Amino acid sequence: MDLTALAAYVSGTTGPVVLDAGDTRLPAELRDLLVTTPGKRITLTSAEVTPGGAALVIAGPSGDVWPVQGLPGVRVTLSRVTLTLTEGGTPPVTGTATGVLPLTATVTAPVTLTRGAAEGPGAWRLTLAGDVPGVAPTDLLSLGRPGGASLVPVPSGLAALTTARTVPATGYAVTFHPGTSFEAYSTVTVPLPGVRWPIVPEILELDGLEVRAELSTVSFAAVVAGQVVVDGVPLEVGVGLRPGTHWYAYLRPAPGRAFPGVAALASWIGGPSVTAAFQAAGFDGAAFDLAVERIETGFDWKAPAIDYVEVASRLTLGALEFDVVLRLPDIEVRGSLRGGPVPLTEVLASYGLPTAGVPSTLKIHKAGLTARPRRGSYLAELDADDVWQAGPIGIDEVGVVVSYREGRGFGGAVHGVIALGASIRLGLVAAYDPVEGWSFAGETAPGSRLAIGDLVAELGDRFGVRDLPEAVTSLALTGLRVAYRTGDGGFTFACRGGLTIAEAPVTLAVDVAVARPATPGGPRPVSFRGRIDVDAGGVPLRFDTGIATGADAKLFTAAYSHVPGAATPDVRSVVAAFWPSAAEVIPEGIAVDVRDVVFAADRTTTTAYLFVADLGATVDLSGLPVAGEHLGTAGVDPLRLVAASGPIGVEQVRKLNALLPDTVAPLPERDIPAGVAFEATLKAGDLSVPVSLRIGGAGAPAPGTTGTSGTTGAPGSPGTPSTPGTPGTRPSTAPPAVPATAGVSGTQARTTDDVTWVKVQRGFGPVRIARIGMTYRDGKLKVLLDASISLAGMTLSLDGLAAEVSLSRPAAVPVFSLRGLGLSYVSGPTEIGGAFLTGEIVYEGHTYPAYSGGAQVKLKTLGLSAIGSYVQLPGEPSLFVYAVLDYPIGGPPVFFVRGLAAGFGYNRRLVAPPIEAVAAFPLVAEASGQGRAGTTLADELAALAPYLPVSAGDYFLALGVRFTSFEMIDSFVLLAVVFGHRFEVDVLGLSTLVLPAPGAGAAGVTPIAEVQLALRATFVPEEGYLAVAAQLTRDSFVLSRDCHLTGGFAFSTWFPAEKDNGHDGDFVVTAGGYHPGFPVPAHYPSVPRLGFSWQVSPQLSLSGSAYFALTPGALMAGGAVNASWQDDSLHAWFDASMDFLVAWQPYHYEATLHVSVGATYTLPGFGNNTVSAHAGADVTLWGPDFTGVATVDLTVTSFTVTFGAGDRSAPEPVPWDRFLAAMLPGRDTIVTLTPRGTVPGPAPRPGDLGVVDAAGLVLVTDSAIPSTAGTRGASGDALPVNGAATTFGVGPVGVPTGGVTSVQQITISGPDGPAEAAFTYTPVRKNLPFALWGDKLTPATTDPRLVTGMLTGYEIRPLPPVEPARRPWVHRSALLASTSLAERPGVIRLEPPPPFTASADGPVPREAAIARALADPEVLAARAAVARAVLDGAPAGPYALDVAGLVEIPQVAAHV
Repeated sequence: MDLTALAAYVSGTTGPVVLDAGDTRLPAELRDLLVTTPGKRITLTSAEVTPGGAALVIAGPSGDVWPVQGLPGVRVTLSRVTLTLTEGGTPPVTGTATGVLPLTATVTAPVTLTRGAAEGPGAWRLTLAGDVPGVAPTDLLSLGRPGGASLVPVPSGLAALTTARTVPATGYAVTFHPGTSFEAYSTVTVPLPGVRWPIVPEILELDGLEVRAELSTVSFAAVVAGQVVVDGVPLEVGVGLRPGTHWYAYLRPAPGRAFPGVAALASWIGGPSVTAAFQAAGFDGAAFDLAVERIETGFDWKAPAIDYVEVASRLTLGALEFDVVLRLPDIEVRGSLRGGPVPLTEVLASYGLPTAGVPSTLKIHKAGLTARPRRGSYLAELDADDVWQAGPIGIDEVGVVVSYREGRGFGGAVHGVIALGASIRLGLVAAYDPVEGWSFAGETAPGSRLAIGDLVAELGDRFGVRDLPEAVTSLALTGLRVAYRTGDGGFTFACRGGLTIAEAPVTLAVDVAVARPATPGGPRPVSFRGRIDVDAGGVPLRFDTGIATGADAKLFTAAYSHVPGAATPDVRSVVAAFWPSAAEVIPEGIAVDVRDVVFAADRTTTTAYLFVADLGATVDLSGLPVAGEHLGTAGVDPLRLVAASGPIGVEQVRKLNALLPDTVAPLPERDIPAGVAFEATLKAGDLSVPVSLRIGGAGAPAPGTTGTSGTTGAPGSPGTPSTPGTPGTRPSTAPPAVPATAGVSGTQARTTDDVTWVKVQRGFGPVRIARIGMTYRDGKLKVLLDASISLAGMTLSLDGLAAEVSLSRPAAVPVFSLRGLGLSYVSGPTEIGGAFLTGEIVYEGHTYPAYSGGAQVKLKTLGLSAIGSYVQLPGEPSLFVYAVLDYPIGGPPVFFVRGLAAGFGYNRRLVAPPIEAVAAFPLVAEASGQGRAGTTLADELAALAPYLPVSAGDYFLALGVRFTSFEMIDSFVLLAVVFGHRFEVDVLGLSTLVLPAPGAGAAGVTPIAEVQLALRATFVPEEGYLAVAAQLTRDSFVLSRDCHLTGGFAFSTWFPAEKDNGHDGDFVVTAGGYHPGFPVPAHYPSVPRLGFSWQVSPQLSLSGSAYFALTPGALMAGGAVNASWQDDSLHAWFDASMDFLVAWQPYHYEATLHVSVGATYTLPGFGNNTVSAHAGADVTLWGPDFTGVATVDLTVTSFTVTFGAGDRSAPEPVPWDRFLAAMLPGRDTIVTLTPRGTVPGPAPRPGDLGVVDAAGLVLVTDSAIPSTAGTRGASGDALPVNGAATTFGVGPVGVPTGGVTSVQQITISGPDGPAEAAFTYTPVRKNLPFALWGDKLTPATTDPRLVTGMLTGYEIRPLPPVEPARRPWVHRSALLASTSLAERPGVIRLEPPPPFTASADGPVPREAAIARALADPEVLAARAAVARAVLDGAPAGPYALDVAGLVEIPQVAAHV
C-alpha cells in the first residue's frame, strides 16, 4: 500500500474529495472499506491529510446521508469522516464518522459510526455520542419499524416505557451493513430509576427497572429487568416483553447468594392455600433446593395473576438421578436421566420390584420422569440397551415403566418387541407373578401387512411345529397376538385373519398353543382352538371352531350357541355369512330363538358343506282350541333346519361331532342327503313320528352355483285333502314341489299345496285325528290337524284347526287357530245344522278373537233361525243374539202376524242404519224375508259388524213383528231400545205393497204396482233429538218395473237437553226435499224428491217430481214434469216445473213456473243440418194480491207480459193483536211457571207453590215472547242476562231489531212479605224462529232459521242457608249426670202405651184436632221448656209447627 502516493493524490485534488471504490488510483485496502459504505463512496468537502510514518490519516467534513440498512426510514447525516490507513495493520484501514440521527420527531442525537475489526466484515457500528434526553424506551424499540408501531403492548403500571427519559450514551447501538440486504442489529439499555412495576400486586412487584433489548430486522428480544425479594432472598427478575398478556420472566439470585427453597416459592406465588397443598403433597424439597439451577415464572399482567413457576433442579429416585423441572402451583415434576447406564436389575431392586429372571446384561441408558407429588404419584419410563432372550425368540427394544402411587407403593411393567420373519413385528408388555414368573403379551398394530408364511416358517424353524391344519395355513393373516410365560416356557400365537371356507370370506381367530418340551430337545406339544366372527344381518355372532390335525386336517366345524338375552340372528343371514348360494334356498325371516348352529366342511375326498340350525321353536298342541285338552302331551320338538351341498356319510358325521364343543347338540349320526329341509318330531299322546319338510327343490347348491329362491304356496285349497275350508293357494315361484309319492317314508306324503301329512287315524277321547300335517310359509311354521269331535250323536268338524309359530320373531308364542266349527245333528224329524266362524274384533286398539255364526233348527212344523256373535273382553264378555221365528201366528186380516223377531246385546251398541240402508239391514232383511239370494252367513255377519260394534257398558233390546194387511201389504217393524252410556229409542221398518196381491194364479205375472217403504225413527232425549224418516226403496215401481218410484218423508225436531246440540228450537217437516234455492243446513235430513222415472220405450222417457217442506222460517213446495222423445234424427221434449215459497204472517207467497216445449230434426243429405223449434215460458208469481210476470220465448222472438195487480209491492205488516192471536198461545199462558223439586201432595192453591224441598227447589219461568230485560220485585231490580240476546224484532208485524221492549217481571212473596232477595236468578236462553222474531217482513230462502240465545225466562233457586254468627252448642257437663239415670228412681218409667184406636173422622176434622193440640197452652209450655233445657240461649226459629206443613193428614186416636 503506497501511502505517499495516496497522500499526494488526495492533497492534489481541488474542491470536494470523492473517494470512490471504483477509483483504481486508490489502494485496494481503501477501496475494500469504501465498498462497505452507502453508494460505495465517501465525499469530503475538504480533505485533511496527515502522514505519520507507517500511517496516514485522511479526514474532513462531509455532508453524506447514510441510510441505516435494515431500519427503513432511519438515516444518519454525516458531519465529519476520518480514515486511518496503517501499513501492515489489522485491519489496514479503519474508519470513523460523526453525525446526527433523528430518534423521534423532535429529538436528534449525535452519533458515532465506526468501521473496524470488532464490527466484522462489511459492518458499521452506530453508537450515541453522549446522553440523549427526551426519548422514551418505546421510541428506540420502534425505531425503523413500519409506522413506528410498537412490537409489544404496554402493560398497566409500566407507563415508564412510553415516558420520555434520558438515554445514556451506552443505551443505544446499531450494527448494520450498508449496501447489502443484511439485517440490522440493535441494542437498547435504558434504566428507569425510581420506577416500581406492580406486575401482580403483593406478589411480583419490581424495583430498579431497566429496559434491555436486542432487535433485528426480523427478530425482537426485550426484557424489563428489576428486583424482587422472596423469603429474604433478593432476586433479579427479567421480564420478556412479547405480544399478548401472558409474559414470562427469569429469576436469579444476586452473585454469591442461593435460590430460595421451593416451599418458599410456593408460599410466594399462592399464599397459604398453595403452601398447604405443597405440604400435603409430601414433597421433600431439602435435596431439591440444594440443586436448584434455574427459576422461571409466567404471568398474566392483565389479570393480573401468576400462571406458573418452574424450578429446574436434580432429583434422585432409587438408583436413578434425574434432571427435573418442578412446576408450581400444579406441583408437577418432569425430567430426564442424568448420568450413564445403570443395570436394570439394580433399578428394579431399588424400587422393590422383582428381578428374578431379568437378564443381567440389560442396562438403562435413557429415562424420563413424570411426577405429581400432590397426587402422590411418580412415573419413570426407562429404555434398556440389550436383548431379553425368551426361549427361541429374542425380545428387542426392552423398556421398563416404573410407577409409584401413594398407598400402593412402587409398581412396574416391562415391554419389548419381537420379530417373526420379515413381515411380523409385535410390541410386548410383561407382568410379573411370583408363581408364573414374567408373562409377555402383545399384538401387531392394526393395518399391518402380515404374511402367514412368516409365522408358519417361524413355528417350524424355531419351535419344530410342522403339518399345521389347512385352516391355519390358508389364513390371510391380518393380526397376531403372542403371549409368553417364563414360568412354564409356553407360547400362544393368537392368529386372526380372513378365510374362505365355502364361498364367503370370514374372519377366523385361531390360538396356536406351543408348550415347553417334556424333555430337553424333545418335540413341543401343540394345540389349536379357534373362533369365527361373522355379521349375520347386523347381528354379530361368534362361532367356536373345531380344527382337526393329521389325516383329518381337512375337517372343520364352526359351532354357535345362543346366549339367552343376546340378539337373535336371522338364520338365512347366518348361512349367507358362510355360504351365500345356499342361503338363497333358505327361507327368509327365520329369526326364532336359535339354540345352536353348526357349519361343517369336509374336504377329505370330495368337498361337502353342512349347515344345521337347532331352532328353539316348540309347538305345544295341547293349547289348541276345543281339541287340545284331549290330546295329552302333543307338539313338535325338536325342530332343525338342515342344508347340505352334498351327501355326507355317517362316519364323517361322527368325526365332525368329535370336533364340536360340549355346549352344542351333536349332529344326527346318520347319512345326511343333499338338500334343505326342516326336520322335526311330531308327537301326540304316545305317538311319535319324525318328519322331514323339504324346502325349495332337490337340494342346496354347491358353492359357486346359484340356488333358486321363492315363496311356497299357501297351505290348503278348496277341494284338496289338506286343511278343509282353507282359502285357496297363491302362485308359487319356488322349484316344483316334491310329488306326493315322493314322501320321506311310507307313512307321510307331501301334497301339491306344500303340506307334508302324516296319517294318524287315531282317537284321543272324543277327538278323532285323521292326519297331522306340517308346512312352512312366510316365516311361519304351521302344524295342521284334520280332526273332529263326536258327542251323543252330534258331530263337530274342526275347520282350520292349526298351531302356528313364527320363526321370524324370537319372542313369539304359538298362535292357535280354528277357522270355525261345523255342526251336524239328525235325529228323527229333528235336524240341526249350523256353522260358527272364528274372526277378530278390534276394540280400543286391541284385537280379540270373536266367534260368530248362525244355526237353524228344523222341526216337523216350524223352523227357527238365529245369528249371534261372542267375544271375550278383559273382565266380561260382549255378545249379541238375534232370533227369527218364521211361523204364521194369526190375527185379523189387517194385522196378520207371520213371524216374530227378538234380540239383545250385552256390551254392544246398536247403531241404526241410515234410511237408505234399512231395507238391506240384516236384522230387518232376515226377518222380513228380503235377504238377497247368494248372501252367505259370513256376508251377513260382515254386514252387521259396523252396526253392532263392541262397546263396554252399552246394551240393547230389540223386538220385531212381521205382519200382513189384507195380503197386500207385507210389513216388518223392529223396535230397539239402546241404553248404557246414553238412552236411545230406534224404530226400523219395511213395508211392501203389491197390487194386485200375489196369489196362486198370479205366479210369474208382473204386478201393476209394487211400493216398498223403509221407516226409521230415532229418539235421543240426552241429545235433544227426535227424527222420523220414511223413504221408498229402489224396488218400488208402478205400471212397469221401468217406472221407478222415488221419494221420502222426514220430520226432525231439536229441543233443549243435557248435551247442547246447538239446534234446540229448530224443526223441519219435509216430503221430497226442499226448495232449490234453500241452503239446507248440515243437520237437516237429506230427503229424495217424490217422483217417478219411466223409460216407456227406447225413444220415450217420462219423469216427474214434487216436494214440500216446513221450517221455522218458511213453507216451500214445488214440482216438475219432463217428457222426452229421441228417435234417430228427431228429438222432442216437454218440461214443466213450479216452486212455491210461502210465509204465513203476514200471508205472502212467491212462485216460479217454467214451461218449455220444443223439437229438433236433423236433415240428412244436406250436410246434416239441424232444424229446431221451441216455445217456452218462465212465470214469476207473488201475492197477495195476485201478481206476476211471464216471459215467453219462441224460436224467433221473446217477450214479457205483466198481469195481476201490477207492481211488486211488499206485503202489509200484520197488526200486533192479530199476530198475538194467530202465532202465540193465549194471554194466560204466554208466561208459564214450572216448579221442580216439589214434594208430592195435594194440589196447591193458585199462586201457591205448595210443599217444596228447599234443597232441590228450582222454579223455571218460560215466556213465548222473548224478553229484552228481567226485573224482580216491586222496585224493578234488574236481573242478570249473562250474554243472552235481548234485542230482536217482530218480522210479521214489521218491527225492526231493537224496536221491541219486553220485560219479564218476577214477584215472590212469603209469610213476612216480599221474598225475592232470598233467591238466585239464572237466565234461560232459547233459539226461536227467525220468521217470528227476526226483522224480515218478506221471507227468503237464505234467511237464518233461528235467532239464537234469546232470553225467555229464568231458573230461580233459593239462596243457600247462612251459618249463624254464633253456633248453638251444649256443654258436655250438661249431658252428664252425677248418678246414672238407670240408678235414679222415677227417671225412666216403662209403661205400656194405651191401645190406639183410630178416629173415624175424615181429614178435615182430624186436621182441626191436630191444630187444637198444637195450640194447647200446656203443649206450648212443654215445648218451650224442652228447648230451653237442651239449647239454652239458642235463637228461636221463625216458624212453629203448623198443620199446613203436613203432606198428608195423619190418623188421630179416637180419644183425642
